[in-house]
Amino acid sequence: MIVTRKSKSDIRNAGPADINVSFLKELDQKGNGPAGLFPLVFAMNPSMMAVTTADGQYLEVNRAFCEATGYTRDELLGKNSLELGEWKEEQRREILDQLSRDGKIRNKEIYWRNKSREVHCCLLSAEVFELDGERLVLNTLQDITKRKRMEDELRKSKDSLALQAEKLEALNTALKVLLDQQEQNQRLTSARLKSNMQELITPYLERLKDGQMAPMDRVSLSVLESNLM
Repeated sequence: MIVTRKSKSDIRNAGPADINVSFLKELDQKGNGPAGLFPLVFAMNPSMMAVTTADGQYLEVNRAFCEATGYTRDELLGKNSLELGEWKEEQRREILDQLSRDGKIRNKEIYWRNKSREVHCCLLSAEVFELDGERLVLNTLQDITKRKRMEDELRKSKDSLALQAEKLEALNTALKVLLDQQEQNQRLTSARLKSNMQELITPYLERLKDGQMAPMDRVSLSVLESNLM
């Protein structure tokens, strides 16, 4: 979108009322939308909106922008994000370079500090346009701090569950090894007991078989021998 006006210095030197009426009204009149719509959308939009110079100096901001940053409109106009300490220089330079190269940004995740120095995460969309031959930028930001916090908590919860599952699997493996070893020990113990019993009892059984025995006694002896096998 290309718009013209008498002098861009009028914007920087104008009072709040002049910027609200003159600047936004002229953008609205030179745009393609219905007359009077842009100032209304700009002012009432729940998303943070700001018009800046190409180097990031604030020319106009909406109420949502002021509420989110904690700055008044007068504190913001004429300043840039670096002067206010909102963004780190590396991030600010990356954004300015992308706007210079592509002329627009769509849903770029950025981090900035408000007046209370609290860190917020936002999705930035921006579009370059010209006013009186100078490049300006219309910025829209959506605060996703709460969503990012929930995503982080969910990720931590998943990591914790995965760790618990890993520990449980290790515990189950250890229990299986222990039970298998106990079963093996029981088999070995049973085999040793049987062997000991055979060694102790077999000689006596052999002596009994050599002597005279009643038929019923021989049956009992046979049963005893079978249990020792």
